[in-house]
Amino acid sequence: MTVYLDETSNPIDPEERVKINLNWRRIMGAFVNLQRQINILAGGQEVDELLARIDEAINNAINTTTNTQQVLDDISAALNQLEPVLNDALVATNKANDAADDANVLNVALTALKADLERLQIDLQPIVDSEVQRVTNEQARVNAETSRSDAEAVRVNAETLRITAEQARIAAHNELLDLLTNFKSLPYDASVTYDFPTIISYNGSSYIVLKGVTGIAPINDGINYRLLAQKGVDGTGAVSTVNNVAPDSTGNVNLTSASIGAASTSDLTTTNDNLEALDGIVTTHLADITNVKSYGAVGDGATDDTDAIQQALNQGGLILIPSGTYLITTTLRVPSNTILLGTGNSILKRNASILAILINDSDGTQGLYNANENILIENLTFDSNGTNFSTNVSTLAFGHMRGLTLRNVKILNTFGWHCLELNSSQHTLIEGCTFDDLNAGTGNEMLQIDLAYSSGVFPWFGPWDNTPCEDVTIRNCVFKNGVCGIGSHSAQDGYKHKVINIYDNHFSNLTEECVKPYNWDVVEIEDNYMLGGTYGIYISNPFLCYNYSIANNHIESPTIRGIHIALNATDVKILKNNVNNATNHGITFNGQLDIIVDGNKVKNCGQAGIWSYGSEQVKIINNYSVDNDKTVTGIRQDIMIGYGTNVAKTTIVKNNTMGTLAYGKADSIIIKDNFIGSVTVGADNTNIQISENFINNTWVI
Repeated sequence: MTVYLDETSNPIDPEERVKINLNWRRIMGAFVNLQRQINILAGGQEVDELLARIDEAINNAINTTTNTQQVLDDISAALNQLEPVLNDALVATNKANDAADDANVLNVALTALKADLERLQIDLQPIVDSEVQRVTNEQARVNAETSRSDAEAVRVNAETLRITAEQARIAAHNELLDLLTNFKSLPYDASVTYDFPTIISYNGSSYIVLKGVTGIAPINDGINYRLLAQKGVDGTGAVSTVNNVAPDSTGNVNLTSASIGAASTSDLTTTNDNLEALDGIVTTHLADITNVKSYGAVGDGATDDTDAIQQALNQGGLILIPSGTYLITTTLRVPSNTILLGTGNSILKRNASILAILINDSDGTQGLYNANENILIENLTFDSNGTNFSTNVSTLAFGHMRGLTLRNVKILNTFGWHCLELNSSQHTLIEGCTFDDLNAGTGNEMLQIDLAYSSGVFPWFGPWDNTPCEDVTIRNCVFKNGVCGIGSHSAQDGYKHKVINIYDNHFSNLTEECVKPYNWDVVEIEDNYMLGGTYGIYISNPFLCYNYSIANNHIESPTIRGIHIALNATDVKILKNNVNNATNHGITFNGQLDIIVDGNKVKNCGQAGIWSYGSEQVKIINNYSVDNDKTVTGIRQDIMIGYGTNVAKTTIVKNNTMGTLAYGKADSIIIKDNFIGSVTVGADNTNIQISENFINNTWVI
């Protein structure tokens, strides 16, 4: 038989149907030919059985074909069901393609936006940096204000202590005056009550009453009485000598001021003058006064008086050094609670190659400010004799102590180091002193403010714990014929000197700076006269320091600059100073922050009058700067803004009178309400606002 697949109902692709029918025809044709061959070649039962099997196979094939048709029908039905899904997939694919196109567009937009943001970041970075700097500056200002408050508290406390000490001094002064005025001895009477400081005579000897006493006979017990003058050894009151002076023919001993080691009448001309020599003495017992001559000091300028004076110093209390010249060959050490008092004509003179004439008596174990306290030195001259002993010396040196006062002290002829070394000292007053003739190398100060950094900077004793100085006042002193006047030249990060006050001093004939702050916080340099030197005031800190007041100073003829702020100083006020005839510039500051220059007069300087370069947050107001650039550079003006390596920023120039003004390499500058002769404009300026100035006799609005 021949079977054909239905071409009309079959859902298979037409080309596939043709191939299937062609193959089926080939099978059936081959089968028919085989049947013919069998019929020709064979016959009988075997052939019939074979044909039966073949016929059965054909029927099975037909059934299989029928099943195949059913399968194909099922496939067709599935394909019909799949078609909507495919259509949906096609729609989804189209949508995905559209979304991909949109994503590509968005990616392009995002790339452009990223580029815009990067450019915006570059444009905004200076603004962000400026804001960060502003916040940092504000924090620095807050820190400075805190330091200022702390410093003011320290200053008030120190002033209270000084007032209390002055009141005690006045009381002691008056008490001593009464004692000297009413000096007499009374015969002892057991029924009478005696009070301090009554003088009692008993059995030919004299005693001072130490406290209220009744009915107790005088003896030298140190509780009720102290012996002043002892009865003669023969029991009758007669003596052979007093201070090596024999009685005259009437039995009287005539003592002179020289024979008892007291000041001569040429030294002390009146009772008040005598008492002036005792200013600052707070004492309750006359017997506490120690005269160095009582220990064998001579003061003739020939005798070595070192041991005698050291023995007297060891007693502590009030030590009197009468007029004379006392040779010192070993460094003297002064203990706590000591007053070392001269007459104004008392000289301690170095007579050997020692590192100091006098230091405080520290054992080298007590750090901070705990080694010694309360030392007063007054009316003395210390001569380091540098002409004859040209070895390094700091004439006076003090460290790890609090409560040092030097008043009316002269320090002369120092070689190599410093006239006065203040190291790790707190609550220090240097008043009315003279520093004269320091023969030293470059950088050495006549008065050095230093920290306990190492034995190399303070060789006398330790510990070297980096303790700085705090609350130091230097006033009414003279600095002449030396290198640098007052300053420092060593520092450690985190250990700054604080509350340094320099008032009413006179500087002249120095080869370097008059005042050289170095790592100082909370500083006042006011009302000083500075003649010559390389700089009047030169500030160059190794670490950032705050809160400077430079006011009312007269600076005349410095060989470089009047006032220069070179490095690491912020919150600086330069107020009402007079700067004349500086060889180079008058007032300058480079790369600093938060500077006020107000009310200064700057004249006749060789180059610029006032010059701010590379600095920010600057106010230059109410100044009078004229007749500068005397060397006729042609590029230096009375007031200059910029022209430095770094841009000068955020500066106000207002209410000044000046001959010439110049600005260049400047940003965000306001120039207003000034009287100006002429203006020079340099390159690289941005955001300059210049208005309402009187320029070259014309108001320029």
